[in-house]
Amino acid sequence: MVDIIDPTSYPDWNDHIKELDGCSIFYSSNWAKILKESYGYRPLYFSFFENDKIVGLAPFFEVNSLLTGKRGVALPFTDFCDLIANEEETLNQLLEAFTDYGAKNKWKYYELRGGKAYMNQAVKPSSVLLEHTFTLNGSDDDLFASVKGITRRNINRAVRENVTNKISKSRDSLQEFYKLNCLTRKRHGLPPQPRKFFKNFYEHILAKDQGFLVKSYFRNEVIACGVFMHFGQKSIYKYSASNFAFKKLRANYSFLWEGIKELNRLGSTSVSFGRTEPSNKGLREFKTSWNPKEEEVFYYKYDFKERNFVEILDKVKGPHNLIFRNMPNPLLRLAGDLAYKHMA
Repeated sequence: MVDIIDPTSYPDWNDHIKELDGCSIFYSSNWAKILKESYGYRPLYFSFFENDKIVGLAPFFEVNSLLTGKRGVALPFTDFCDLIANEEETLNQLLEAFTDYGAKNKWKYYELRGGKAYMNQAVKPSSVLLEHTFTLNGSDDDLFASVKGITRRNINRAVRENVTNKISKSRDSLQEFYKLNCLTRKRHGLPPQPRKFFKNFYEHILAKDQGFLVKSYFRNEVIACGVFMHFGQKSIYKYSASNFAFKKLRANYSFLWEGIKELNRLGSTSVSFGRTEPSNKGLREFKTSWNPKEEEVFYYKYDFKERNFVEILDKVKGPHNLIFRNMPNPLLRLAGDLAYKHMA
Protein backbone atom coordinates (compact mmCIF):
# COMPACT_ATOMS: atom_id res chain seq x y z
CA MET A 1 0.00 0.00 0.00
CA VAL A 2 1.23 3.49 -0.90
CA ASP A 3 0.84 6.25 1.69
CA ILE A 4 1.50 9.94 1.08
CA ILE A 5 3.68 11.31 3.86
CA ASP A 6 5.02 14.70 4.92
CA PRO A 7 8.51 13.85 6.23
CA THR A 8 8.78 17.21 8.00
CA SER A 9 6.22 16.04 10.57
CA TYR A 10 6.47 12.24 10.35
CA PRO A 11 7.99 10.78 13.57
CA ASP A 12 11.59 9.56 13.20
CA TRP A 13 11.49 9.85 9.40
CA ASN A 14 15.27 9.74 9.03
CA ASP A 15 15.49 6.50 11.02
CA HIS A 16 12.89 4.92 8.71
CA ILE A 17 14.84 5.68 5.54
CA LYS A 18 18.46 5.19 6.57
CA GLU A 19 18.51 1.53 5.54
CA LEU A 20 17.08 2.19 2.07
CA ASP A 21 19.59 1.41 -0.64
CA GLY A 22 20.78 4.59 -2.35
CA CYS A 23 19.37 6.91 0.30
CA SER A 24 21.12 10.27 0.76
CA ILE A 25 20.59 13.59 2.55
CA PHE A 26 18.14 14.56 -0.21
CA TYR A 27 15.59 12.02 1.10
CA SER A 28 15.87 13.24 4.68
CA SER A 29 13.47 15.36 6.70
CA ASN A 30 16.27 17.93 6.99
CA TRP A 31 16.28 18.63 3.24
CA ALA A 32 12.48 18.48 3.10
CA LYS A 33 12.19 21.12 5.81
CA ILE A 34 14.53 23.44 3.91
CA LEU A 35 12.47 23.19 0.71
CA LYS A 36 9.14 23.52 2.52
CA GLU A 37 10.11 26.47 4.70
CA SER A 38 12.14 28.31 2.05
CA TYR A 39 9.70 28.10 -0.86
CA GLY A 40 6.33 27.05 0.54
CA TYR A 41 6.19 23.86 -1.52
CA ARG A 42 4.03 20.95 -0.37
CA PRO A 43 5.86 17.67 0.41
CA LEU A 44 4.24 14.51 -0.98
CA TYR A 45 6.44 11.50 -0.27
CA PHE A 46 4.79 8.44 -1.82
CA SER A 47 5.88 5.66 0.52
CA PHE A 48 5.32 1.92 0.19
CA PHE A 49 5.22 0.03 3.50
CA GLU A 50 5.62 -3.66 4.29
CA ASN A 51 5.34 -4.72 7.93
CA ASP A 52 5.72 -1.10 9.05
CA LYS A 53 8.94 -0.81 7.07
CA ILE A 54 9.43 1.49 4.06
CA VAL A 55 10.49 -0.58 1.05
CA GLY A 56 9.62 1.94 -1.67
CA LEU A 57 9.88 5.72 -1.84
CA ALA A 58 9.07 8.39 -4.42
CA PRO A 59 9.67 11.82 -2.84
CA PHE A 60 7.87 14.75 -4.50
CA PHE A 61 7.11 18.35 -3.78
CA GLU A 62 4.06 19.98 -5.30
CA VAL A 63 5.01 23.36 -6.73
CA ASN A 64 2.07 25.69 -7.28
CA SER A 65 3.15 28.94 -8.93
CA LEU A 66 1.08 31.65 -10.57
CA LEU A 67 3.97 32.20 -12.99
CA THR A 68 5.07 28.66 -13.85
CA GLY A 69 2.06 26.52 -13.02
CA LYS A 70 1.33 23.53 -10.83
CA ARG A 71 3.52 20.45 -11.05
CA GLY A 72 5.31 17.73 -9.11
CA VAL A 73 9.10 17.75 -8.83
CA ALA A 74 11.27 15.00 -7.34
CA LEU A 75 12.88 17.04 -5.86
CA PRO A 76 13.18 20.83 -6.39
CA PHE A 77 16.74 22.23 -6.38
CA THR A 78 18.06 18.70 -5.91
CA ASP A 79 20.76 17.21 -8.10
CA PHE A 80 19.26 13.72 -8.24
CA CYS A 81 16.65 11.76 -6.34
CA ASP A 82 15.94 8.33 -7.77
CA LEU A 83 12.82 6.40 -6.92
CA ILE A 84 13.65 3.63 -4.46
CA ALA A 85 11.91 0.25 -4.60
CA ASN A 86 12.75 -3.23 -3.34
CA GLU A 87 11.10 -4.95 -6.33
CA GLU A 88 9.36 -4.22 -9.62
CA GLU A 89 5.83 -4.50 -8.22
CA THR A 90 6.65 -1.86 -5.58
CA LEU A 91 8.01 0.41 -8.28
CA ASN A 92 4.90 -0.02 -10.45
CA GLN A 93 2.60 0.86 -7.57
CA LEU A 94 4.63 3.98 -6.80
CA LEU A 95 4.52 5.07 -10.46
CA GLU A 96 0.78 4.52 -10.59
CA ALA A 97 0.21 6.36 -7.31
CA PHE A 98 1.97 9.61 -8.15
CA THR A 99 0.79 9.62 -11.76
CA ASP A 100 -2.84 9.24 -10.63
CA TYR A 101 -2.33 11.90 -7.99
CA GLY A 102 -0.89 14.34 -10.52
CA ALA A 103 -3.75 13.77 -12.96
CA LYS A 104 -6.43 14.27 -10.27
CA ASN A 105 -4.76 17.38 -8.90
CA LYS A 106 -4.20 18.98 -12.31
CA TRP A 107 -0.43 19.00 -12.47
CA LYS A 108 1.01 20.28 -15.74
CA TYR A 109 3.76 17.69 -15.48
CA TYR A 110 5.97 15.84 -13.08
CA GLU A 111 9.74 15.70 -13.23
CA LEU A 112 11.92 12.82 -12.05
CA ARG A 113 15.55 13.59 -11.31
CA GLY A 114 16.92 10.12 -11.86
CA GLY A 115 15.45 6.90 -13.18
CA LYS A 116 17.75 5.49 -15.83
CA ALA A 117 17.89 2.14 -14.05
CA TYR A 118 14.14 1.51 -13.95
CA MET A 119 12.69 3.50 -16.87
CA ASN A 120 11.77 1.74 -20.11
CA GLN A 121 14.58 2.25 -22.62
CA ALA A 122 12.05 3.46 -25.17
CA VAL A 123 11.30 6.47 -22.94
CA LYS A 124 13.55 9.38 -23.83
CA PRO A 125 14.87 11.50 -20.95
CA SER A 126 14.08 15.20 -20.84
CA SER A 127 17.77 15.88 -20.18
CA VAL A 128 20.99 14.02 -19.50
CA LEU A 129 23.47 15.20 -16.88
CA LEU A 130 26.61 13.79 -15.30
CA GLU A 131 27.33 12.77 -11.72
CA HIS A 132 30.85 12.29 -10.39
CA THR A 133 31.30 10.17 -7.27
CA PHE A 134 34.58 9.95 -5.38
CA THR A 135 35.06 6.80 -3.29
CA LEU A 136 36.41 7.15 0.25
CA ASN A 137 38.06 3.82 1.04
CA GLY A 138 41.40 4.41 2.69
CA SER A 139 43.69 6.77 4.56
CA ASP A 140 44.19 10.38 3.55
CA ASP A 141 47.47 9.37 1.92
CA ASP A 142 45.67 6.67 -0.07
CA LEU A 143 43.05 9.15 -1.23
CA PHE A 144 45.67 11.73 -2.19
CA ALA A 145 47.52 9.12 -4.23
CA SER A 146 44.28 8.14 -6.01
CA VAL A 147 43.62 11.52 -7.62
CA LYS A 148 45.21 12.67 -10.85
CA GLY A 149 48.60 14.34 -10.86
CA ILE A 150 47.22 17.73 -11.83
CA THR A 151 44.99 17.71 -8.76
CA ARG A 152 47.87 16.82 -6.44
CA ARG A 153 49.92 19.64 -7.97
CA ASN A 154 47.11 22.15 -7.52
CA ILE A 155 46.58 21.12 -3.88
CA ASN A 156 50.30 21.52 -3.26
CA ARG A 157 50.35 24.86 -5.07
CA ALA A 158 47.67 26.19 -2.72
CA VAL A 159 49.87 25.14 0.21
CA ARG A 160 52.88 26.94 -1.29
CA GLU A 161 50.74 30.05 -1.82
CA ASN A 162 49.88 29.98 1.90
CA VAL A 163 46.21 29.22 1.38
CA THR A 164 44.80 27.87 4.64
CA ASN A 165 41.47 26.20 5.41
CA LYS A 166 39.02 26.20 8.28
CA ILE A 167 36.08 23.85 8.82
CA SER A 168 33.04 25.54 10.31
CA LYS A 169 29.35 25.05 11.04
CA SER A 170 28.66 28.58 12.27
CA ARG A 171 25.97 30.96 11.12
CA ASP A 172 28.61 33.64 10.50
CA SER A 173 30.56 31.30 8.21
CA LEU A 174 27.44 30.64 6.16
CA GLN A 175 26.97 34.40 5.84
CA GLU A 176 30.54 34.64 4.51
CA PHE A 177 29.70 31.95 1.99
CA TYR A 178 26.54 33.81 0.98
CA LYS A 179 28.56 36.94 0.14
CA LEU A 180 30.95 34.93 -2.04
CA ASN A 181 28.01 33.06 -3.56
CA CYS A 182 26.44 36.34 -4.66
CA LEU A 183 29.68 37.26 -6.45
CA THR A 184 29.94 33.85 -8.08
CA ARG A 185 26.31 33.76 -9.24
CA LYS A 186 26.60 37.26 -10.65
CA ARG A 187 29.69 36.24 -12.60
CA HIS A 188 27.64 33.43 -14.16
CA GLY A 189 24.71 35.73 -14.89
CA LEU A 190 22.39 34.17 -12.29
CA PRO A 191 20.69 35.43 -9.12
CA PRO A 192 21.73 33.86 -5.80
CA GLN A 193 19.50 31.55 -3.81
CA PRO A 194 17.21 33.41 -1.38
CA ARG A 195 18.62 34.47 1.97
CA LYS A 196 15.78 32.52 3.61
CA PHE A 197 17.13 29.34 2.02
CA PHE A 198 20.51 29.76 3.73
CA LYS A 199 18.85 30.61 7.03
CA ASN A 200 16.98 27.31 6.82
CA PHE A 201 20.10 25.52 5.61
CA TYR A 202 21.85 26.56 8.78
CA GLU A 203 18.99 25.47 11.04
CA HIS A 204 18.34 22.08 9.43
CA ILE A 205 21.78 21.03 8.16
CA LEU A 206 24.66 22.78 9.91
CA ALA A 207 23.02 23.08 13.32
CA LYS A 208 21.94 19.41 13.11
CA ASP A 209 25.47 18.14 12.34
CA GLN A 210 24.48 17.04 8.83
CA GLY A 211 27.00 19.26 7.07
CA PHE A 212 29.81 21.77 7.27
CA LEU A 213 31.64 24.47 5.34
CA VAL A 214 35.31 24.67 4.42
CA LYS A 215 36.60 28.22 4.11
CA SER A 216 39.85 28.98 2.29
CA TYR A 217 41.85 31.97 3.50
CA PHE A 218 44.58 34.07 1.93
CA ARG A 219 46.13 36.74 4.13
CA ASN A 220 43.21 36.55 6.57
CA GLU A 221 40.63 37.01 3.78
CA VAL A 222 38.10 34.33 2.85
CA ILE A 223 38.62 33.78 -0.87
CA ALA A 224 36.67 30.55 -1.46
CA CYS A 225 34.26 28.25 0.29
CA GLY A 226 32.73 24.82 -0.19
CA VAL A 227 29.56 23.43 1.40
CA PHE A 228 29.21 19.72 2.20
CA MET A 229 26.34 17.56 3.46
CA HIS A 230 26.36 14.00 4.79
CA PHE A 231 23.78 11.40 5.76
CA GLY A 232 24.62 7.86 6.76
CA GLN A 233 27.63 6.85 4.66
CA LYS A 234 26.81 9.08 1.70
CA SER A 235 27.86 12.69 1.32
CA ILE A 236 27.67 15.44 -1.25
CA TYR A 237 29.76 18.45 -2.18
CA LYS A 238 26.78 20.70 -2.83
CA TYR A 239 27.86 24.34 -3.21
CA SER A 240 30.98 26.34 -3.88
CA ALA A 241 31.81 30.01 -4.27
CA SER A 242 34.97 32.02 -4.72
CA ASN A 243 36.54 35.38 -5.36
CA PHE A 244 37.65 35.14 -8.99
CA ALA A 245 40.54 37.55 -8.36
CA PHE A 246 42.34 34.75 -6.47
CA LYS A 247 41.70 31.97 -8.98
CA LYS A 248 45.41 31.27 -9.54
CA LEU A 249 45.85 30.27 -5.89
CA ARG A 250 43.83 27.08 -6.54
CA ALA A 251 41.73 27.47 -3.39
CA ASN A 252 38.94 25.40 -4.95
CA TYR A 253 41.24 22.36 -4.94
CA SER A 254 42.34 23.18 -1.42
CA PHE A 255 38.91 23.40 0.21
CA LEU A 256 37.59 20.36 -1.65
CA TRP A 257 40.55 18.29 -0.49
CA GLU A 258 39.98 19.48 3.09
CA GLY A 259 36.28 18.58 2.78
CA ILE A 260 37.11 15.11 1.46
CA LYS A 261 39.43 14.44 4.40
CA GLU A 262 36.76 15.57 6.87
CA LEU A 263 34.10 13.37 5.26
CA ASN A 264 36.52 10.45 5.38
CA ARG A 265 37.03 11.10 9.09
CA LEU A 266 33.26 11.21 9.65
CA GLY A 267 32.84 7.75 8.11
CA SER A 268 31.44 8.57 4.67
CA THR A 269 32.22 5.95 2.05
CA SER A 270 31.60 8.22 -0.93
CA VAL A 271 31.15 11.87 -1.83
CA SER A 272 29.15 13.00 -4.82
CA PHE A 273 30.31 16.12 -6.62
CA GLY A 274 26.74 16.85 -7.74
CA ARG A 275 25.41 17.25 -11.24
CA THR A 276 27.24 18.67 -14.23
CA GLU A 277 25.93 19.61 -17.65
CA PRO A 278 27.97 17.78 -20.31
CA SER A 279 28.46 21.09 -22.13
CA ASN A 280 30.19 22.62 -19.10
CA LYS A 281 33.64 21.42 -20.06
CA GLY A 282 35.52 23.43 -17.44
CA LEU A 283 33.50 22.09 -14.50
CA ARG A 284 33.62 18.56 -15.86
CA GLU A 285 37.39 18.78 -16.24
CA PHE A 286 37.75 19.98 -12.64
CA LYS A 287 35.63 17.13 -11.29
CA THR A 288 37.23 14.38 -13.39
CA SER A 289 40.68 15.54 -12.24
CA TRP A 290 39.85 13.88 -8.90
CA ASN A 291 39.54 10.52 -10.68
CA PRO A 292 35.90 9.86 -9.65
CA LYS A 293 33.36 7.52 -11.17
CA GLU A 294 31.41 9.34 -13.88
CA GLU A 295 27.82 8.32 -14.59
CA GLU A 296 24.96 9.71 -16.63
CA VAL A 297 21.93 10.95 -14.71
CA PHE A 298 18.66 11.00 -16.64
CA TYR A 299 15.87 13.44 -15.85
CA TYR A 300 12.34 12.60 -17.06
CA LYS A 301 9.40 14.93 -17.59
CA TYR A 302 5.89 13.52 -17.90
CA ASP A 303 3.45 15.96 -19.53
CA PHE A 304 -0.14 15.31 -18.44
CA LYS A 305 -1.59 17.07 -21.46
CA GLU A 306 0.48 14.91 -23.83
CA ARG A 307 0.07 11.86 -21.57
CA ASN A 308 3.66 11.02 -22.31
CA PHE A 309 7.26 11.75 -21.42
CA VAL A 310 8.69 14.70 -23.33
CA GLU A 311 12.14 15.98 -24.18
CA ILE A 312 13.42 19.44 -23.31
CA LEU A 313 15.55 21.47 -25.68
CA ASP A 314 19.07 22.24 -24.47
CA LYS A 315 19.21 25.36 -22.36
CA VAL A 316 21.12 28.24 -23.88
CA LYS A 317 22.28 31.44 -22.35
CA GLY A 318 19.94 34.32 -23.04
CA PRO A 319 19.66 38.07 -22.43
CA HIS A 320 18.63 37.44 -18.82
CA ASN A 321 22.16 36.24 -18.05
CA LEU A 322 23.60 39.55 -19.28
CA ILE A 323 20.99 41.46 -17.28
CA PHE A 324 21.80 39.59 -14.05
CA ARG A 325 25.54 39.95 -14.65
CA ASN A 326 25.22 43.74 -14.81
CA MET A 327 22.59 44.13 -12.10
CA PRO A 328 23.55 45.96 -8.88
CA ASN A 329 24.13 43.51 -6.02
CA PRO A 330 21.11 44.57 -3.92
CA LEU A 331 18.79 44.11 -6.91
CA LEU A 332 20.39 40.78 -7.78
CA ARG A 333 19.78 39.48 -4.25
CA LEU A 334 16.19 40.73 -4.41
CA ALA A 335 15.72 38.93 -7.74
CA GLY A 336 16.86 35.70 -6.11
CA ASP A 337 14.53 36.20 -3.14
CA LEU A 338 11.55 36.74 -5.45
CA ALA A 339 12.21 34.39 -8.37
CA TYR A 340 13.51 31.12 -6.95
CA LYS A 341 10.22 29.81 -5.60
CA HIS A 342 8.81 29.88 -9.15
CA MET A 343 11.76 28.03 -10.69
CA ALA A 344 11.96 24.70 -8.77
